[in-house]
Amino acid sequence: MKAVYGTQVFGEFHSTLLCDGHVYVPRDCVDMSVLSESTRVYHCPNKGMATYYNLVTPERVVPNIAWSYLHPYPDHADIAGMIAFSKDVILKE
Repeated sequence: MKAVYGTQVFGEFHSTLLCDGHVYVPRDCVDMSVLSESTRVYHCPNKGMATYYNLVTPERVVPNIAWSYLHPYPDHADIAGMIAFSKDVILKE
């Protein structure tokens, strides 16, 4: 499976995890060189503090396209360090 925005592929992975309606993928399968940490943060009462990322392309910066819970609450420890994407990202086979 691949993570695609426009024509840019920035992640390829074989495993995913579904949590609260969002697909999470292993962070080491995502090209982190095209993601920059956003200033946006969000505190989810169920999962903890989320860190957001912008996608940086040669043409533009796409804000808050992905997020990750680096240290989620124990009930969601399985998503620790994984990344989920906004609906702007297409997940393709």
